[in-house]
Amino acid sequence: MPLNKKTQQFITQVFSQPGKSITAMSIQEFRDMQAHLNKELSGAEPADVQTIEQLLDLTIKIKIHRPLNFYAGMPTLIYVPGGAFVSSGFENIAPKRMAKGCQVIVLQHRLAPENPFPASIDDIEKGLQLILKEKHLLFINEHSIFLGGDSSGANFALSAVLRLRDKNFTLPFKQLIFISPAVDLSMTPNCLEQYDREDKLFGDDVVRAVQTWYKPDGDLKNPEVSPLYHPKGFVRFPPVAIIIPEYDRLRSQAEEFKKTLLRDGIKLKEFICPGEIHASLNLRGVLNEGKDPAEYVTDIIKESTSTF
Repeated sequence: MPLNKKTQQFITQVFSQPGKSITAMSIQEFRDMQAHLNKELSGAEPADVQTIEQLLDLTIKIKIHRPLNFYAGMPTLIYVPGGAFVSSGFENIAPKRMAKGCQVIVLQHRLAPENPFPASIDDIEKGLQLILKEKHLLFINEHSIFLGGDSSGANFALSAVLRLRDKNFTLPFKQLIFISPAVDLSMTPNCLEQYDREDKLFGDDVVRAVQTWYKPDGDLKNPEVSPLYHPKGFVRFPPVAIIIPEYDRLRSQAEEFKKTLLRDGIKLKEFICPGEIHASLNLRGVLNEGKDPAEYVTDIIKESTSTF
């Protein structure tokens, strides 16, 4: 189907306004722009969710979203929000919209380039281990733990899981759930380029800026930067669900990721959000035609607690 009408209108409105190009921005200007958009255009916060913030081991901050009817034993989603690799999605409300029938534990991480690669992955790996170590204090049902992330957050979560697997750490996750996963920062896959290019908010200028800020040495196919190229692939992984907007700039990557998962024998489900673009998850206040990608997450968790 074509791009949703509201999305088309929003793209036209954005490009009709004067402003500095992404490549001409400082990294702080880019972060401020993202934070402003996510705050002003994210839509209404759920009223039936309570939020708690706390520190783990004095180093890793988490935000716990729990529905008002929360009970010990409810499924838990550990979630890494996206932020274009160099900004924080910790304040985004999208994970809060996922707290229906589950608690959502959002992980924060340090930011590049002030904290050079792979600091973000280091933090997510450590955060996962700390959360799992304290699972009883966090009311986590060890038989119903999910791990997810969107965009660069999916990248960090995926890279951390690959590290843990390669260290022979027992992966306790019932399922991995990724929205618009960024699995190749080199942006090489183009098998669905006709869809990728429709996402005009995610233009080449954004790609170049993020590549330069996050990995200034240019090694963009390093397997921890681009887990699609991990030499051992994704063997011994839990089942995976991929949620991808139809016109997401990362759709080609999602397709290649899907092929690699199937090659490695991983159980997989894929969900396409018709007419939507990459920003549809976080800019729900304006890009709200079609099903909220966050709703796919809650549906997947609900279904997976009974069967896959």
